[in-house]
Amino acid sequence: NVTDNVAFGLHSMRARLTRDQRRDYATSILTDMEAWHLKDRSPSTLSAGEQQRTALARALVVDPLLFL
Repeated sequence: NVTDNVAFGLHSMRARLTRDQRRDYATSILTDMEAWHLKDRSPSTLSAGEQQRTALARALVVDPLLFL
C-alpha cells in the first residue's frame, strides 16, 4: 500500500526504527501533505497526480538536506 511504499526509504536509512515506527512516520508525512486518505490504497490504483504526490512523500520521508 502507499504507506509501505513511502516508508520503504526509511528501511535502510533508519535501521533503528521498527516497522511500526516507520509506518507512523510515513503516515505523518502523508498527513502533512494532505494525502493521508491514500495511505491504505494500492499504488496501482492511484491517478497520475496521486502517484506524483506519493513519490514526493517518498522523497521527503528520508528528510533530505536539499530537495530540488
